[in-house]
Amino acid sequence: MLQKGALFTPKFKFSAGVRVLAFLGLLGLGCGRGPSTFNLNNSCSSGQAQILVQDGFMKTLCGCSEGAVLRNSGNLTCTTNARQVMFIFQGSSLQHQIIPSSGSPISASGVISPNSPGAVHIVTLATSGTYGFVDVFTPGLSGTIIAL
Repeated sequence: MLQKGALFTPKFKFSAGVRVLAFLGLLGLGCGRGPSTFNLNNSCSSGQAQILVQDGFMKTLCGCSEGAVLRNSGNLTCTTNARQVMFIFQGSSLQHQIIPSSGSPISASGVISPNSPGAVHIVTLATSGTYGFVDVFTPGLSGTIIAL
């Protein structure tokens, strides 16, 4: 039994690495965010692919033949039969904006502030082809959508 003012000392101690991973896991779940957060259920509607854009990485969620792929640098590829790609923004510290690269005809998103978790930008792919994009505020993060 604890006495008033006594400190609780857990029987198990976790390393700093385990504590950091647990914290990052909570961030990834969107813990504490309001109802405006997009529900990441990893299931796409027919004809749709989804790409998560978060602080420091992008991840294919569904609709891409590569499966769930995470990239914290370099090029993310999504090969899809879908004609609609949904970019879902979940960053909590950085601004994000998806813009076309290499003359790609996709539309640019607006600037997404860290106060807008769950914001969505939908791109319609009119024809088969290769569509390049980059996150303006994280230039090391880029991607290619290959529409079949």
